[in-house]
Amino acid sequence: MPIITAVVKHSAQRIYSDATGAYAVTFGSQSNDVWRLVDADGTLAHLTTFNTRISYHPRVPPIIDTQRTRILIPQRSRLLTIALDTGRLLQPLELPGNFQIDCVPLHLAVRAGRALLALEDRAGPFVVALDVVGDRGIEWSTHVPPDLQSSSAADRTRSTFNAVHLSEDGDVVCAFSRGPGFVESITLLRWSVGPSESESPAARKELPILLEAESYKAIQIKSCVPLGADAFVMCAWEELPDYPWGPKTCQSVLRALDTQTLDVRWTLQLWSRVHHVRYSAALNRIFILGAHNPAVFRDDPDEEPTMFVAALDAATGSLLRLENVNLLLKFARLDRDAVIVAYNNGDLCITPFDVFVDRGLAGDRFSAASPRAGDAVEIVHVAVSGSSAIVATEDALLSVRL
Repeated sequence: MPIITAVVKHSAQRIYSDATGAYAVTFGSQSNDVWRLVDADGTLAHLTTFNTRISYHPRVPPIIDTQRTRILIPQRSRLLTIALDTGRLLQPLELPGNFQIDCVPLHLAVRAGRALLALEDRAGPFVVALDVVGDRGIEWSTHVPPDLQSSSAADRTRSTFNAVHLSEDGDVVCAFSRGPGFVESITLLRWSVGPSESESPAARKELPILLEAESYKAIQIKSCVPLGADAFVMCAWEELPDYPWGPKTCQSVLRALDTQTLDVRWTLQLWSRVHHVRYSAALNRIFILGAHNPAVFRDDPDEEPTMFVAALDAATGSLLRLENVNLLLKFARLDRDAVIVAYNNGDLCITPFDVFVDRGLAGDRFSAASPRAGDAVEIVHVAVSGSSAIVATEDALLSVRL
């Protein structure tokens, strides 16, 4: 059974942990703070407060880079860097366009001190690679290839040009799709970046839209996650925007793609909206969280859709397990290596990925309303850090040993 080991009076709307599970960053109405979690005794230690309060977008989590002791936060037209140990705002990097909030969150992909950002200006969308460690600024940029550009300014601004993958050796993969209309495919392009950088893509692949309908269609790329060093998985929504969400009007298509050739290794279609995708290298499993099409499982299509969590075989895309989540929930999310389900009554269930594969949502359900937490039972956000979790209630942070 999880145990609440520490309670700190603090108000936060969002919590994000780093890849090591040692640090967490909280965003609140009064301040932005950095915390350190000591696993030995579950102590939640306050490290520092940002020297200026920074706004954030809930769909765009920051990158906590413990190796370089920096926190990267994209805003509308600039990239902010915060010193992890002092909370000091370093020199902001002004961007040559506006950050595409509606692109894959987060396309601040960081490899070897380089960040990949999808931007847009009046001429349309484009992608830049930034040096986030040194002072080189913009290292590389590319626009939509000429043969894909439309002569119509309106069509150019409605098109999307996503930054979908940044490989370990610096190659960049982007995805182009036209705005809503009679869209039939999405185009993937890979550029070689570095000493062999060239203006033309090194690889190109057309991926057909699989939604079978002779009508107005749209596609949105929602998630892109690396699968080791030589592949990545991309999740896209294919929709009929002129129709209500119902049978045959919206599906999620997941594809595993080779990083070099962009060949499709496997494809999975689901009549649902997949919101989150995570990959566990230790288990070689992909975990997804989404919402069922309401007309598939419900009598009343106006009711809230049923959430679900599923595990896939990363090698084949086979669906290994799918669990529906109780409707009486406040939110569900995937964080690091666990499934988090928070309920309206203040209960919380955190299931490690390996447990989910074997037994489904079998994590111990516990209440945030402990004597140490007082009456603070409204769960706002949760982040998993190693063998512990940090839970934000309305006015407190709880450290929970899992």
